[in-house]
Amino acid sequence: MLHSALMDPLVGTGFVITGLVVWAVCIWAAYQNAPRRGRRASVWVLLTVLFGPLALFALMVMAPMHGHGSGASHAKESAHHDPRADLYEVPKKR
Repeated sequence: MLHSALMDPLVGTGFVITGLVVWAVCIWAAYQNAPRRGRRASVWVLLTVLFGPLALFALMVMAPMHGHGSGASHAKESAHHDPRADLYEVPKKR
């Protein structure tokens, strides 16, 4: 019987450890980037725990929520401003 390096249990352990490290880095990246993109960090951490790099990829592909791309907080925004609202004439008081 030939002994192969691929059959060595330590090789498989190395792949598992590498996978866990990549998974942990993805979780950390989701936690850091979700609030910057206007999303809840806790939801995206949970999704990344379940789906790993696929959830992080989805977070990065999705467009930032309006008004949150630069890290703006909810307290600073008093109301939503529609840029098309300036195109309409305001009725004059009689």
